[in-house]
Amino acid sequence: MIEVGKKLLIFFCCVLFVVSIGKDLTTGTFPKSSAHQQTQQTQVQDAPEKEPTTETKKHGTKRYQTVQHKVTAGETVLSIIEKLNTDGPPVTIKQMIKDFEDLNPDIEPHHIKTNQIYTFPIYRQTANRL
Repeated sequence: MIEVGKKLLIFFCCVLFVVSIGKDLTTGTFPKSSAHQQTQQTQVQDAPEKEPTTETKKHGTKRYQTVQHKVTAGETVLSIIEKLNTDGPPVTIKQMIKDFEDLNPDIEPHHIKTNQIYTFPIYRQTANRL
């Protein structure tokens, strides 16, 4: 009887483990809360010391706006761009790095410094994926 109980307990633990992995892979462990999104929107609105400007593509279509952001510890160029673009940037990582380099010509993207202000792109969601 005890053997059956142990096997049953192990079986339920395995099922629970598989279900939790499936949930993490499909919906994620930490869903975006409205408070988190409001904080991001506030940072975008408060961060620029200048008015956001619009940069244009070669074909004349507006692809992104710019915003100034003060870097905090642990942030990278990609993490900041992803944070500023709450729906996810509609471009590739290579394009995000290139756009950052275009906006900050004297800065190496992999060597940004904490407490410094840099210009970052905020992409329009109607932009074509590259």
